[in-house]
Amino acid sequence: MKYRKNLFNAMIMEADQLIKVMDNVKVLKSLELCKLPKVLNGKKVTIISENDAKNCVPQVALWSVTQSLGGEIMPITFDWHNLTSKKDFGKMISRCYDLVLVETKHCRDIITFSEGCEIPVVYCGCGMYQPLEGLANILTIGEHFGRLSHLKFGWVGPGCSALNTYMMMLPRFGIPISYNCTSNPNFPVQPICYDKSYTLSRMHSTNLNNCKTAKEAIKNSDIIATTVHNIQCQQITTEVRSVN
Repeated sequence: MKYRKNLFNAMIMEADQLIKVMDNVKVLKSLELCKLPKVLNGKKVTIISENDAKNCVPQVALWSVTQSLGGEIMPITFDWHNLTSKKDFGKMISRCYDLVLVETKHCRDIITFSEGCEIPVVYCGCGMYQPLEGLANILTIGEHFGRLSHLKFGWVGPGCSALNTYMMMLPRFGIPISYNCTSNPNFPVQPICYDKSYTLSRMHSTNLNNCKTAKEAIKNSDIIATTVHNIQCQQITTEVRSVN
């Protein structure tokens, strides 16, 4: 799959590129709100999302950051399936705005949309991955430990976009992943991006482990992650955590 140079996609960036982005974010975080550089001053920015988007928190955060950097924000929400041509829609948006942030159900929609754009496009997320949230969480991990090396990541819970994102990003930093995302150890559920993550793990000399139990997944882990679910045997309890 080819990506245009105007598309900012954290899912395909290497570790050194991601670190540069996070270093810039750290600089901005260290400044008082009134001292933030108005790098978007006079720029028109839009956030495009699906009609049925369930998680509005990232959008609110992006809205706030854009305004803090001096940008004029305008959100657009609609059903992408009603578009005759996503590429033509990208051309139209380019005439009205200077920057666009996009979140859709399907990654392909963002790629096609960016092909018609002549302005920067930020890939905020889709049904498969949540790159900006993943990058923010990795930044928090780095700030907490003071490093991203020599850490172990454990996941317990169903497969989802959050797990997919970690599986695509963490191997680039050499962080091994152990996960348990099934309530039945006899039928392990492989995340959709398993093959890509396995290849990345091999490339960066780290491990990707599909574990049969929650205890095995979080054993000796430095970071434990999960998502909302009702699977009793995947509850991260004090008893389960004590295996470390």
